[in-house]
Parts: sequence; C-alpha cells; structure tokens
Amino acid sequence: MGAEKVRIRLFGVIAEAAGRKEDEVEILPGTTVHGLLQRLAKTYGESFRSEVLDENNTGGLRDDVMLTVNGAIIDHKDINDMIVTSDANVALFSVFPGGG
Repeated sequence: MGAEKVRIRLFGVIAEAAGRKEDEVEILPGTTVHGLLQRLAKTYGESFRSEVLDENNTGGLRDDVMLTVNGAIIDHKDINDMIVTSDANVALFSVFPGGG
C-alpha cells in the first residue's frame, strides 16, 4: 500500500504559526495522530510546534489545543494509539478559557 492523503485544517494562532489555514499531507498507512503531529511540527516549524505540542516536547498536545478527526474531538490521551485513516479530515484549534 502507498501513501494516504489527509486533509489538515488549522485555526487561529495555530494557522498563523503554520503560515496556512489548510493543507493536504501524505502519510503512511498506520500513522498515529502522534506521528502526524510530529510530521506537521517538522513541516511547519518551531512556531507551530510551540503552539501545538506540550512544553516537555513529548509530542503530546498542549492543554489549550483541541484536535478533531472527521469532526470527532480526540482525547489527548488517545493520540499515541489512534490511527489516522486515508482521507481523514484533521483540525487543530486553540481553546480559550473563560466565558461570559
């Protein structure tokens, strides 16, 4: 099997850090969400990495980042095990605390 395409959508400061709002990347079959995030960090650079990944640089998401795959919110503890499938839509959002 060859590479699989995944659509990436980025919002807010994450999009600013990456220098784009949308992208399409190819991944190998069996790539986890963690693996995809590491790949995106290499592609988009240090600004993206610091906005998305935790300060300990373990590859985990920062607490103020929400990730969805095909519209479903992904729990941060699941990113190491969840496989990203072909034609998936992955979105990354910055979450702002507070309210009215």
